Amino acid sequence: MKKTSGPVKYFLFDTETGGRTKECCLLTLYGQILNENFDILEEIDLKIKPEDGIYKFTAEALGINKIVVSDHDSHAVKESEASFLFKNFVGRHTYYGRITPIGHNVRFDVKFAKAHIFSEWDKYFDYHQIDTASLAKFLQQAGFLPKSLDCSLDSLIQHYGIAMNPALRHTAKGDVEATYAVYMKMLSAIKTFTSSTLNNSVSISP
Repeated sequence: MKKTSGPVKYFLFDTETGGRTKECCLLTLYGQILNENFDILEEIDLKIKPEDGIYKFTAEALGINKIVVSDHDSHAVKESEASFLFKNFVGRHTYYGRITPIGHNVRFDVKFAKAHIFSEWDKYFDYHQIDTASLAKFLQQAGFLPKSLDCSLDSLIQHYGIAMNPALRHTAKGDVEATYAVYMKMLSAIKTFTSSTLNNSVSISP
């Protein structure tokens, strides 16, 4: 991987899993490579099944993710093939260096991706991450968001008035689209505040 300066790239992604611990299976991974202007350059949408064919999941997780295992299995690829596809995908975008991950509670998704399909994660992705859940908590402290919000993705979607098909919630692709919309709202609020503050500073300067 070439280590020279070049365009900044981000990887906005989400996973759906069989549970909270990495021993549970990774079921889906959807992600978008974004440029410095947050335009989508390329997408990846993986349905994944365990290498040994044995699914480890909790009933709670499958209920949330709305996945029927038999249907999923018929369309999914094994973890080894998913690893090959994912490595080729990210390899096309790391000529200038590592990619910055973005997500909501993104450390959870990184943990599953590393454990199940991409142990080389740290070679291709920056250790700096943009987490909209953490950013929401910061914005609460700064007074940009009400303290009553629990900073879940659902609460942020509702707060910002983001229209979304309910059937897509808790799918990897749907949650990525929601996270993108939330992040754009957050950036817009910060930029508006910064611009207003600078304008006021100029107007009151002697």
